[in-house]
Amino acid sequence: MITTTNEQQFETYEPIIYGVLKSLNIHYYASHYEDLVQQARLILWELLQTRDPRELTDEEHHQFNGFLYQRIRWRLIDLLRRDNQLHHHFEHYQPLEEIQEVSCLPTNPYISSVKELLHVEWPTLPSHLQTYLIATVDYQLTVSELARCLGVSRQTLYTWRKQLQHYLINWQST
Repeated sequence: MITTTNEQQFETYEPIIYGVLKSLNIHYYASHYEDLVQQARLILWELLQTRDPRELTDEEHHQFNGFLYQRIRWRLIDLLRRDNQLHHHFEHYQPLEEIQEVSCLPTNPYISSVKELLHVEWPTLPSHLQTYLIATVDYQLTVSELARCLGVSRQTLYTWRKQLQHYLINWQST
């Protein structure tokens, strides 16, 4: 529980939070401003628990302010990066089955669908390999285009291709 002296002490350091947000160009009208203020308050409270500022000399107090500012700034930057990565991931994520519904990509009418060519083996293939086959054979996508469309790395697609080769070798030997 917060006592009145702790509340006053907390309010003394709260302007550091607004300075940090200002340095990060996060303005009060930003949609996530209040969330970041609350996150910064939690970080500040956590930092104030590590050291009692009442025991500091003037020089140490000045250094402690710089420490609080930098630590809050770093933690907020970490939070913003994490949120940005999550947002970017969900923005470009498409479930593997959705690639089969892409209608803007041309198909070659002279080549039958890969599902028809592998009608017996098709059900045994994992869904990500089915997606890979449809995209590369039916839609004739390059590795870069497919990686961008699925939101995976090119290296992942090369791994899938190697897995598919193992499946095909096993089917040939049976």
